[in-house]
Amino acid sequence: MCCKSLEIEGAYGGLNVKSVSTNFDVIKLDYSFGSAKLFFDEGVGFDFDCSTVMSSCSYPDTNTKVRKEKLNYTNYRHRGTIGAGEIRSKVDAEISQGSLVIGFK
Repeated sequence: MCCKSLEIEGAYGGLNVKSVSTNFDVIKLDYSFGSAKLFFDEGVGFDFDCSTVMSSCSYPDTNTKVRKEKLNYTNYRHRGTIGAGEIRSKVDAEISQGSLVIGFK
């Protein structure tokens, strides 16, 4: 078993987290000018809160209850739940001039 929490602050280039297991507590991501991808094991469920500035944020259509709120011309906030499992974890993200992709393995 590894970490139960993960905090990443980065810029430029790409970030690819290939496997997040069901027992994580929190992921905090602050990423700019690049692409960040987070892939979760099947059965993971989590609260999701993502603020974007001139960025894109994508997540699965199934088992997802996320509301996208436009804050102004270039800023959005995505809040809700993602995944089919019990919601006991959290992903907080701030993405600026880049992209975030949430997926499942």
